[in-house]
Amino acid sequence: MGATEDRQAIEAVIREFLDSAARAKFPPGFWAEPLSDAFAVGTAIGRSTPAKLPVLSGSAHVRKLEIRSIEGDSANVELNAECVTKVDHPIGGHRHIRRVYSGGVLLRREGEQWRIITLKQDGVDFAAATFQPVVARAEIDGVDLSLTTRYGKADWFMGLLFENHSSESAILDRVRSTQKVWWLFEDGVVVRHTPLVLRNGGSWGLVQELKGRMLLRPISVTARVNGRDIGLEVSPPRIPLLRRIRQSVHPNTMLHAFVLTALLLLPIASRAPGALGLALVSAGVFNIASEVLAALRASRFSAQLLYGIVGVIELGVGAFLVWHERVSTITVVGLLLVVAYWLWLQFRNLELWRKAQAETVRDAAT
Repeated sequence: MGATEDRQAIEAVIREFLDSAARAKFPPGFWAEPLSDAFAVGTAIGRSTPAKLPVLSGSAHVRKLEIRSIEGDSANVELNAECVTKVDHPIGGHRHIRRVYSGGVLLRREGEQWRIITLKQDGVDFAAATFQPVVARAEIDGVDLSLTTRYGKADWFMGLLFENHSSESAILDRVRSTQKVWWLFEDGVVVRHTPLVLRNGGSWGLVQELKGRMLLRPISVTARVNGRDIGLEVSPPRIPLLRRIRQSVHPNTMLHAFVLTALLLLPIASRAPGALGLALVSAGVFNIASEVLAALRASRFSAQLLYGIVGVIELGVGAFLVWHERVSTITVVGLLLVVAYWLWLQFRNLELWRKAQAETVRDAAT
């Protein structure tokens, strides 16, 4: 190819990628290795996941697409674009998801095609954000397990795929991911707890959103196939400290930040004990409810007992302070309404999760 043909081909690849991203599709053909392997797993998960998110429409808006350089089989492009995807969320209804692509895009020519080595989505470089190995694989009784994980702007995303290549059906049972917490406890997510029959050529997978953590520790995934255990592990890359702090800011962290703030104000603010009581009640309810919901999802992790005990203590101390400081009824009622609304959302999520599990089993049995 000549210089003009290369520029046209590179621009076409990037525009096609943006149009595809606006429809929430990331086929592996746009990507160079090793990310192409990760997106191949993601595409296969999209075909087999029980938790689909219908895409209603999508649009890509390109503000800047400038080819900086082409040297042999490598190219560097400056990109500034936004993709807007309209989805039908099971709880929130119609929602718009925005993805911003800005900064440098690296490409490599493979054969006659230009493919993306890496780019930044919402300020996160795909190649730098991917856990190692890019795709971890294991096999047992003809069933292949593939695991790929990366971090995003605020969370971690884990893709799991089970494929049955044997001539007989296989039973997939209890899939979970775990991480160490404070060197002593284990925390994680039960991805699947009901048995599923994978017929010959069948597959099952999903993308699980995980909480980001300050302490970077490997993620372990274990599953049981035909009564035998199989496991994989991936290690996080080096994540900048500020991003780790941002990823760690989930509701539990924010509530305990309010608790700490109220504690620091105790010597100088007369109403700080009442505020501390409200913060402790909120944090305690959150901890207790989170562990009850985890138990209803059949999660069993050693950190649950720690979180539950802390929640009970916080709720008890907070309720005493609220009573002792005579916090106004309107304030207490307002807090209870917020807590009730949050609990309602969580239990609705639980019902959707159970429905997805039931539909998966029913589909597999047909």
